[in-house]
Amino acid sequence: MDEDNTGGTCDWLLIRNMMPDDIGQVLDMWKEQDWSRDKDFLSIFYQVDPDGFFVAVDTRTGKLL
Repeated sequence: MDEDNTGGTCDWLLIRNMMPDDIGQVLDMWKEQDWSRDKDFLSIFYQVDPDGFFVAVDTRTGKLL
């Protein structure tokens, strides 16, 4: 946090809506965390509300965080 408690800045971090091409990488991240969700689970929720999913992207590498 900065002195006025508004939070710091990070010029390499991008928060954006998740895109269909991100689903595979998100599932891989879930598996690393032992979350038992599959592609159908994520795809169904994404189809219902495609604007309701967000990802954080490291703009230096293009990797989802």
